[in-house]
Amino acid sequence: MQSMTPRVSQHPIELLTQEALDSSESGHWDDVALLYQRRAQEFAFNELPVSVVKRLIAIDLVIQERAKIVQAATQQRLDDMQEQGRKLRQRKHKLTYANSAGTRFVRSA
Repeated sequence: MQSMTPRVSQHPIELLTQEALDSSESGHWDDVALLYQRRAQEFAFNELPVSVVKRLIAIDLVIQERAKIVQAATQQRLDDMQEQGRKLRQRKHKLTYANSAGTRFVRSA
């Protein structure tokens, strides 16, 4: 049995934006950027109905929030990696110093 509620047809810009939303959900940020670039090239916002613009804004905000979360997580990971690198350099320096001190001790004995 089919639903009696009519389907609201989506404007092509909404389809592109929905595709960008789906890509952001799966972490394909290069695709998101390309879709937004395509959207900007193909459509003039001043020609869109207000209802479409409102729906686009709602989706854009979701994508923006996802991007902020990913950016924060990426920055945290970079910070963690820099800290690990700093600790490794410290250990290497200590090991190098210990080895050179041990070598001097052996030579003088």
